[in-house]
Amino acid sequence: MTVNFNNLRLQAVFGIQKLTEQLNQGILVEPEWGEAKFPIHGETTIKGNILIDSEEIESNLNNLISLVNTIACVFEEDNDDFKDLTSEIKNVPVWFKDEDNI
Repeated sequence: MTVNFNNLRLQAVFGIQKLTEQLNQGILVEPEWGEAKFPIHGETTIKGNILIDSEEIESNLNNLISLVNTIACVFEEDNDDFKDLTSEIKNVPVWFKDEDNI
């Protein structure tokens, strides 16, 4: 059987990209480190805390959790390079801000 994960992988990449943008926008830069600059590649010297409303990232984070859990649960029998990981995973987050996990 052939399974195409391209869309699932793309959704995960776009989700990480969006979450990274949201977190970068929430950085409160400490004055001694100057203005926030976000280069595409290379080192940054930004230090500070992140202030972001949890509701702003909730949907995106829940989508990422679902995508990663889906990828982790897919396996191919008798293939150690693509084995069942469910026995190795403990306390998998179900949803962000899930009352049972707070």
